[in-house]
Amino acid sequence: MNLSNIGVLGALVGLTLAGCGTTAIPTTTIDISDRGAFQRSLRVGWNISKVPGAPSDPQSSHGIEIGAMRTSGDDTQDLATGQSPVIFGGTTFNPAQTLRHETDLTYYDVTYRFRRFFGDGSFGIEALAGLAQAILDLTVSSATQRASESLSTTGFQLGVGGIWRLRPGTSLHARYKGFGLGDWNDDVTTVSSTEISLAQAVGRNVVVRGGYAYTKVYSERVDFFSDIKVKLSGPTLRLELQF
Repeated sequence: MNLSNIGVLGALVGLTLAGCGTTAIPTTTIDISDRGAFQRSLRVGWNISKVPGAPSDPQSSHGIEIGAMRTSGDDTQDLATGQSPVIFGGTTFNPAQTLRHETDLTYYDVTYRFRRFFGDGSFGIEALAGLAQAILDLTVSSATQRASESLSTTGFQLGVGGIWRLRPGTSLHARYKGFGLGDWNDDVTTVSSTEISLAQAVGRNVVVRGGYAYTKVYSERVDFFSDIKVKLSGPTLRLELQF
């Protein structure tokens, strides 16, 4: 083998090794923020411990809750000249252009709930632990391209809350819950929700609750895909069945 052939072979080996060490190309995070996202939900709860009053009136107890929540949001995002592309759903959206994002978030959970009231029973706290699943349906589009994905993650949920009983059957409720033990195709994902609501008992087993909630989803994606950041906030309406 002459010196020129050795040189060519060395160059090919060098290029191959360089390619093996190449990291993922930089991408722009998909950033969605909608402050008018209406969040509707349904929950069913069972008190494990015996309670003296109506199940619809919160009191010290151990219980199980099963819930489902759904909300939708949309937003636009500008990609400026020189900015990294958005890569999503097998499609590359290069700058400069404006992207439109449309998302639907569905959230299911099965949760153990502990509540404890103090003093005269007007104020209480709660702790939550259980399993939850978040499903994010997301579409990214531009004037000439469109891509969609349905992403799902399941994790161990934890939460805390506070309850202020204004009068029997009426209470003000604050609750935070979140999880981050699932994955979307080996991605690191966290989901959190903060809610403030006013609950009104309607009979012995029915509660109607309305308020405001802020829900955040963040997915740090692997390979060449853009990370996803979704922030949805807005009014809430929930129907609860308590037994």
